[in-house]
Amino acid sequence: MGIENGEDQNKKNSERQVDKKKVEQTQTEKDLEKKVTVEATEKSPKEYVFPDKATVPELLELGCDPEGADQADLWLKQIEKEEKERMTKLPEKPRECEAEIKELEELFISFEAKHSVIDLMLVTDPENPIQKPAQKDLEIFVKKLKILKEETNISTEKYNRLEEKYKYFALAVGSKNDKGKITHP
Repeated sequence: MGIENGEDQNKKNSERQVDKKKVEQTQTEKDLEKKVTVEATEKSPKEYVFPDKATVPELLELGCDPEGADQADLWLKQIEKEEKERMTKLPEKPRECEAEIKELEELFISFEAKHSVIDLMLVTDPENPIQKPAQKDLEIFVKKLKILKEETNISTEKYNRLEEKYKYFALAVGSKNDKGKITHP
């Protein structure tokens, strides 16, 4: 019994030593990789070029393959074009929101007068004649809310209040599920 315990203990110690050597070897490999990377970076005569400013020849010089350099150039031009378009669309100074808030609130009142929220909640058939006009009115709300958020000086609090009202109506109108029925989650 004592010999077996001693042998078991020796075996466990040997396994621990092997595990310790593996950990040390892995750590040494990682240190070596870091060292090689640092040395390569320090020895590199090339200056780093930010990708958004790089040309195809610069990307090729940095080691990018020709196909990758062309693809990167196309994406960078597309991003630059979209950014310019976005900046030209934005008004320099957001306009006052009060008139548009009032208009949207009037649309909400009109929606309630035109559509019975209770009746809309009972709709399950997407072909129901009261559902489609209500859905079209919701689309107008979405457009108006987007414009308010992006182009005016509306506060977060006011926007959230209007968005909650929209969500209330959206819940009443519902949406089509995978079985083709209208649900009101």
